[in-house]
Amino acid sequence: MITGQIVRSRTSWNLLRAEPIYSKHGIIEVVEIDYTSFSVKFNSMVIGFETCTIGRFAKGEFLAREDAALFMLRRLLAWTNREIVDFNHFNIKDLQVENVVLGAQNVELIVENEKLKNELKMLRRKYNLR
Repeated sequence: MITGQIVRSRTSWNLLRAEPIYSKHGIIEVVEIDYTSFSVKFNSMVIGFETCTIGRFAKGEFLAREDAALFMLRRLLAWTNREIVDFNHFNIKDLQVENVVLGAQNVELIVENEKLKNELKMLRRKYNLR
């Protein structure tokens, strides 16, 4: 009997075993600088079909291949309902929480500032100050 965990790990392993095929998709020249884009095809027995994506134009072939690979990686992660989590992911989550807290504090300070302004106006009226 094959458990779900074994099937998932085999699926991930088979996805890793398939090799992407890169090919130049286009080259444009802007102000004497060549910009290249790559397409990447990925065929795996696991997904049962060939998928292809095209990267953006970039200076140099390395950056163009990297961009196409990133698009393919996003597509495969979406297909497998997976997410890549690393140390920076946790830092970003912490900063997002801190940002929400600071936003709430900012709202409280704005409300307090308005109260003080209104109190100052009332005191100026009361004592005929400008």
